[in-house]
Amino acid sequence: MSSVAVLTQESFAEHRSGLVPQQIKVATLNSEEESDPPTYKDAFPPLPEKAACLESAQEPAGAWGNKIRPIKASVITQVFHVPLEERKYKDMNQFGEGEQAKICLEIMQRTGAHLELSLAKDQGLSIMVSGKLDAVMKARKDIVARLQTQASATVAIPKEHHRFVIGKNGEKLQDLELKTATKIQIPRPDDPSNQIKITGTKEGIEKARHEVLLISAEQDKRAV
Repeated sequence: MSSVAVLTQESFAEHRSGLVPQQIKVATLNSEEESDPPTYKDAFPPLPEKAACLESAQEPAGAWGNKIRPIKASVITQVFHVPLEERKYKDMNQFGEGEQAKICLEIMQRTGAHLELSLAKDQGLSIMVSGKLDAVMKARKDIVARLQTQASATVAIPKEHHRFVIGKNGEKLQDLELKTATKIQIPRPDDPSNQIKITGTKEGIEKARHEVLLISAEQDKRAV
């Protein structure tokens, strides 16, 4: 005689209660596996050399701030023009030779700057000077003094203002001479003269005279 299992409400609830925890457990396990997949680094560990590169690349921006290399002084190029009427050496047959070339070579050796000479259409002398800024300024001063005819002028300012033109340890005076490519002679302290003599080109003299008068005017303002 065959038997038939009768599923009552109570047996169905019991059967259901036995299945639910297992299903929940499986669902939970599956959710954990999906939320925490293995990382790329875990699955493919980097080689020692690449690992070091990755670590260095992940350093904060400020970490290499102290490793910046000092910037080297840049090289500049300036061109100076000596008009024909102000050239000391006008012998066209000896251009690039003789005393003029010898002087240029001496200037290069003394200052460390590089000089290139050429004749302009007006027969003036064009000199291209390359090097560090300080070397170019020193070379320019030598060029004006040795290859260009010189003029001179005087400017009178109060005697008590002379020390401000000279500056601390003569630094102001040296800077002014380099900027204007002139030679500035200031009377000694025991000399009662208030005349400052400036030697150089007409353009340089005018610039130096203007700077000296500015320094004196500034001291007058402070006194007032």
